[in-house]
Amino acid sequence: MAQINASPRAVVMDDDDDVRNLLVEILTSAGFTVSAADNGTDGLAAVLAHDPVLTTIDISMPGVDGFETVRRIRAQGSDTYIVLITGRTLGSALTKRELIIGITGQGGSYLAELLRSKRYQVHGFIRRTSTFNASRIDHLYLDPHDPEGRLFLYYGDLSDGAGLVTLMAEIKPDDVYNLAAQSPVRVSFDEPEHTAETTGTRHYPRAPHAAAKLYSYWITENYREAYDMFGGQRHPVQCATG
Repeated sequence: MAQINASPRAVVMDDDDDVRNLLVEILTSAGFTVSAADNGTDGLAAVLAHDPVLTTIDISMPGVDGFETVRRIRAQGSDTYIVLITGRTLGSALTKRELIIGITGQGGSYLAELLRSKRYQVHGFIRRTSTFNASRIDHLYLDPHDPEGRLFLYYGDLSDGAGLVTLMAEIKPDDVYNLAAQSPVRVSFDEPEHTAETTGTRHYPRAPHAAAKLYSYWITENYREAYDMFGGQRHPVQCATG
């Protein structure tokens, strides 16, 4: 770190123009010579070029975020004093990890998109098949080694309890969303025991919409048994959620 002198150097990194300009003004009035950047890549270059005494870093910068910028600064051997700045609570910002079981389904892909828009780290649990069936999340997925990547995928099976426990211990998620199900009705007839073991659930609806589905299921059953009438139904798993 550069020695403090009559004109110490500082670097300000923030993608918000107002915040960045305010910090530059404050530090300049305090006697610093300030270099400013609106992203982590340019900010890192400024740190390496000027060897500042102080560096302020916005945690929620797009692209290379504040945490990754700090890691890169330290990896380059700089011991500049670092002040992290955020308008979010740390528990709900980039440090939050979300696990979605059944992420490649329609509901899972929408949820993943929502959580990533909040800049959460999203982990997805998918079944291993002969093909990588993740078309619904292709637009979200980046190489996990890419510092901008916030979506990580794992193969597994709901019937593998030990694997689930290991995965949970590895990820340490803040929240778990279980949206996995035996969605194709045809396949559920082919594998009834597997379907029951992995996605069977008790009927305990927690919303009017879900209760209505459950009502439609049982009223159809009653008319079928009483009057030998046929009626189409949605999959029972869907009747128990909502």
